[in-house]
Amino acid sequence: MFMLKYCLLLATLLGVWGAMAFDGIAYPTVSRNLEDQWRTFAGRPPVLWTVSSVRPRQPFMIRMLWSGASVVDGKSAIDCNITIYDPAGEIFFCTGAAPLERVTVACSNPRMFFVYPRIVNVVFPETAAPGQYRIEVKLVDANNGDEKVLNSSIELRTAPAEAKEFASVDDLSKWVMGYYSHPEPDQLIPALRKFISSFPELKKKPFSPMPMLCFFYHTFKENPQLHAALADYVNTLEGAGLNAAALVAMQLGGEAVGRLSAEARRAVPAGGNPFAVAAPETPWHLDMLWSEFFATGQVAPIGKLVELLRNLQYGITPDEYKQKKEPTEQDKRNLNTYMLGSAAQWSLKANANAHRLVFCYLEGILKRDRVADAGTRQELAGIVAAVGERWQQQPRQDAGQAGSGAAAGTAVKEGK
Repeated sequence: MFMLKYCLLLATLLGVWGAMAFDGIAYPTVSRNLEDQWRTFAGRPPVLWTVSSVRPRQPFMIRMLWSGASVVDGKSAIDCNITIYDPAGEIFFCTGAAPLERVTVACSNPRMFFVYPRIVNVVFPETAAPGQYRIEVKLVDANNGDEKVLNSSIELRTAPAEAKEFASVDDLSKWVMGYYSHPEPDQLIPALRKFISSFPELKKKPFSPMPMLCFFYHTFKENPQLHAALADYVNTLEGAGLNAAALVAMQLGGEAVGRLSAEARRAVPAGGNPFAVAAPETPWHLDMLWSEFFATGQVAPIGKLVELLRNLQYGITPDEYKQKKEPTEQDKRNLNTYMLGSAAQWSLKANANAHRLVFCYLEGILKRDRVADAGTRQELAGIVAAVGERWQQQPRQDAGQAGSGAAAGTAVKEGK
């Protein structure tokens, strides 16, 4: 179960970091967007989403940050050792005599936070004892030998969380849109079941299952502990439901495919990954990009949507199209180009207003000048200006050098 809440502001530790003490933070997480925030945000602290419990075979990561390391010739150098203790206090994992590769970074202000870039991936086997595991991280300042031991913990639980009852498709949609900040892997199969069972209702309007299936693809991909159960569920389906759910399972490979029935495998046409949207061309593609964001919280789909803002310069508006006495096929294509850009613009503004993370990504893309042309920059600036007041009370800090470090003020969110 992953209930997220604000539990700490590192700004409260300014008394420690302000004294230039060598210190840091180590935490377990299932979120893979720390680098995206660090490299994209402009003057805003990133949010660190932590996880407090996992199940066997569920991957998670141990991430580290440090501040206050000594600087020699303009650089700080950090060594790192990690030990994980099982519930009985015995060593479950240890880097031992082979610490993680030393990290050296350019540093002009040691008071900044820096992200330790080596990601330690951990998976508890099914034979691991359930209970609380203690994580001990020893950071060593390689320039002067100072050491700092950081402690964290994570619970290994064998029982899944109680299945959520989704009262409606709207209820399901709200859950999906909050998943990146409140991941609940144990609810993915109940969520997929609700979606499939809602096909008769959804088909009363223009409908494509692809955006929601894209969400399930990205979330199941990060949760291999659910692949067997997913395949078993797919094998119970038929018709349109089978075609849709099998499409997700087949893209996951491995156990998800190995357990599928022959009928389920035949339900999926051969071809590339239909959930990889390289160049969005339809409104459904826009929805698929948002599904990817809601599943991962990463910046890549946001960047692709921002690129579509340039369509507003090269297409023709509906009013312009109506004024043409004999519109050509090229006119129709130009109209579609404009409409796709307009849809992207609307969705970026709406979601930036609803999700702080979206706004901070857009603000960072703009301020770091990661747009292709002046027209796109102008459109993006309009969105950021229109939504900025919504988030103006959020704390702002110096983001440090090229996004590699950040001043104190990082928010930590804890999962339970």
